[in-house]
Amino acid sequence: MDNIAGGTMAEFELTCSINNFEPTKASMSGLQMQWSEGDVIIISAGGKTYPFTTVSGGPVAVFKGRLPADSGQILARFEASVEAVQNGDPSAYIPCSASADLRVTKTLDFSPEVALVRIQVDREDIRYIQITGNGEIADGSKAVRRMPDSGRMLEPGNVYVVVRPEAEGQLTVVAVSDRGVYSISLSDISAGDCRVVSDAVSAWTNNVADGPARYIFIQTADWQYNSSLIAENFGPWDGKDLAVGEAAMFYIFERPITTLNAELRNHLEASQRSGVPIFVELDPITFWDDAPELWNWFDPSLPGYDPDNRENVEWTSWSSEDAVKIGWLNWGRQIRLKPMANLFSPAYQAAVRQRMGRLLSTVSEWYEALPDDKKYLLAGIKIIGEFGFGVNNWYYPDGNKYYDKDPSGDPLSGITRSKDPSWGVQQMGYAALSYSGIKTSGTITASDIVELERAYVRWLAGVVEEYGFPREVLFAHAGSWNEHLSSCIDERVCPSWSWYSRDNISSDSYIMGLIRDSSAPWWGVAEWAIGSGSSATYKRLLGELLSNGGCRFVSIFENVVGDNGSTAPNQAAVTAIQELLSESGPGVGK
Repeated sequence: MDNIAGGTMAEFELTCSINNFEPTKASMSGLQMQWSEGDVIIISAGGKTYPFTTVSGGPVAVFKGRLPADSGQILARFEASVEAVQNGDPSAYIPCSASADLRVTKTLDFSPEVALVRIQVDREDIRYIQITGNGEIADGSKAVRRMPDSGRMLEPGNVYVVVRPEAEGQLTVVAVSDRGVYSISLSDISAGDCRVVSDAVSAWTNNVADGPARYIFIQTADWQYNSSLIAENFGPWDGKDLAVGEAAMFYIFERPITTLNAELRNHLEASQRSGVPIFVELDPITFWDDAPELWNWFDPSLPGYDPDNRENVEWTSWSSEDAVKIGWLNWGRQIRLKPMANLFSPAYQAAVRQRMGRLLSTVSEWYEALPDDKKYLLAGIKIIGEFGFGVNNWYYPDGNKYYDKDPSGDPLSGITRSKDPSWGVQQMGYAALSYSGIKTSGTITASDIVELERAYVRWLAGVVEEYGFPREVLFAHAGSWNEHLSSCIDERVCPSWSWYSRDNISSDSYIMGLIRDSSAPWWGVAEWAIGSGSSATYKRLLGELLSNGGCRFVSIFENVVGDNGSTAPNQAAVTAIQELLSESGPGVGK
């Protein structure tokens, strides 16, 4: 669809029956076709094409809509999948095209009240705003299936504008969505125009005028500073669609908050100084050595001892008498952890709110002080580490007996992926389920743990929401399996997942379904590594991940640039990323 002439429009009723068909697959004996409500037919009129949707089905279908009255010859072409019945099998479908009959029933004037702009470019639903002739916003963003002025279906990947009749000359269109703000200027337009206004917004980014649409992050710890090495290897962002940034992980309870906050400030200043974007990662769960006042219910010789702290850690039954003293984790080798937190303990949640608030305030103040042309430096904030309850802090049966013994005698079996929800070790979750109100008795199921995970991310998103960051820079991270991967889905953040595979993430139908059903403007690959490979392998695998629609970033959890000279860079990875950068197109606004 390119243009609709202004003036008198013809409202038509299009009655379609099958005159002939042309299957796109090998011929099938006994083929019959059935129109279904919602199928699409392409009308060609006056040299323009208009997609319409049927309002009735059956062997003969009826389409209704409006076209220019002076369109001349009008043709119809069916472009939808139709039911193919072969040897009595109604489940078979093939794409098919067919001719159709058309008759015009009446005419009327076409006078749209407002302009409509489609601004969501990679989802099935159509988001638009209504604007007045001078570009002022008359209504907020809504989700619809079609342009309400004419019933025409919009085509994915395009942005359209319908111009008010009195708005001839020049019109500035300002489109606002959950992705941000985008403005364009149209000149030499005619009353009633309907046109594709831009294909540049296919790379829609956050609410920054200029910025990259995709990132590759090099992962570092909070005390490491690799932005200068990243700049040396890849340069600062130079206006391309793709940028390389630094992802810095902060375990908010691992060390004193004053230390973490000072390190965070150092990272932010280094980002601004080097021009390397920063992805701030906050983990409120995994390590909490610096909070004995929350977890120490069992050892009077250590700081923070209080028997009531058993309410702040997990239990192995529905009673706090069975609180745990210890936990385990395996990221390449098994290590001991402090006991798993009760994620819904009021004392624990208050501490999370306080510590995350301190760090988020620092990021917010820095971000607000950035000039508009530098705001792309905040590439994102991850509000939780790799989350999967019982995966990154588990408890062996009768594990408390190991607390005061040498770790060399600890069991080494680890967790078993197939044994959901206990993962083949001691079931936990009793404390968090009890305090959250999700469940207080009975057998814990996988669905209970999934609900618990979602509830915690929902609560955490509410904490972060108070600091005013737009959704497109906020990410949650799931790293478990099965339905637990849905824990990062929340209407206030974008989802991301760990993906330690040489396959494209598009091969995971469950994750792809979550992405398809999510309203989030972006998603990300929060952890990725392949261990070793040629530059061609790195380039291919990274390129495949970033080419998935809506993929905002890939964060590499392995050495790429070295660590301030103490380790050598991975030259294969460096070369691959450099080539991807050289081949990327212009960023948004460029």
